[in-house]
Amino acid sequence: MEIGSRSSDYYLKGKSKITYIRLYLNDLYKFIATLRRDRQIRIIMLNPSLIPIPLIRDGILMLFSKWMGRNVVLFIRGWDVQFADTLSRSHFLKAVVVFLLNRSDRILVLANKFKRQLCEWGATADRIMITRTMFDGDLVPPRHGRNGKHIQFLFLSRISETKGIREIIRAASHLKQKGYDFHVHIVGFGRDADTVQRIKRLAADLGVTDRLSFTGFVDGNLKYHTYGNADVFLLPSYSEGCPNSVLEAMASGLFVISTGVGALSEVVEDGVNGLIVEPGNWEDLAQKMMWTVAHSERVRAMGKDNIQYAFHFYEADRIVHQIGTICEELLD
Repeated sequence: MEIGSRSSDYYLKGKSKITYIRLYLNDLYKFIATLRRDRQIRIIMLNPSLIPIPLIRDGILMLFSKWMGRNVVLFIRGWDVQFADTLSRSHFLKAVVVFLLNRSDRILVLANKFKRQLCEWGATADRIMITRTMFDGDLVPPRHGRNGKHIQFLFLSRISETKGIREIIRAASHLKQKGYDFHVHIVGFGRDADTVQRIKRLAADLGVTDRLSFTGFVDGNLKYHTYGNADVFLLPSYSEGCPNSVLEAMASGLFVISTGVGALSEVVEDGVNGLIVEPGNWEDLAQKMMWTVAHSERVRAMGKDNIQYAFHFYEADRIVHQIGTICEELLD
């Protein structure tokens, strides 16, 4: 069932809080009615992020699910570092969150560091399991070599300051000033109506517009075609869970430059299948980007190695089997 915000909400920022509340109450009514009508439903999987509103929204659903005798798998797919710090300092908020967590039957998180944090707060360790996000291997076309051509960087995500897009623009300007041959493809929609325009103005002010292209949102076959035309994937985010885009990029044969936030430090091994940069540090990012341009053939070879790595650990069939096993254990 679709619960909470819809994808259309990204483009309907004017929607009132009352409208959101009314939508949620309608979702809750449909949810409860479905559970009362269909007794074959024995497991509920909820997918909040560690953010206040999703936790409250899905916490209410979980309490109703348990009251109606269902098992609950709580899959925490996003992790807000600032909110996690707030929880660590607040005994009351931490107690509320831990109460909700311990009402679930299983908790799935995307990184070992997330599990350690939950255990430190008081969540029961034996119900917490590590999983990852995934990609559909059937959608990934064969990788074609790009030998001899200059490095193509790709940023494919929501265009937002928290995704490190400003650091990419500043790093690109530095590379241009140093005389490096490269191009950066920026793919995705803006966080709000003005974000893309602000980023384009920054690029113009820094004189780097000729090294950038803004494609907008892509999906499906076009998305994987976009991966296939790049060499290095950029994601210098300030916070993440386990972003699908990085797994898709690896499966498409790209080398990765990212921060080590969330599960990225467990997916991207610095110097092996990618490079780790410090969040918010455009100079560090620029140094890593210059290294990839200077070692383009080595980078492309490492990117090809990422294909086997991604398919072995993060392809959909593997992750679905893991989650299916967890659900089967709850039904025994």
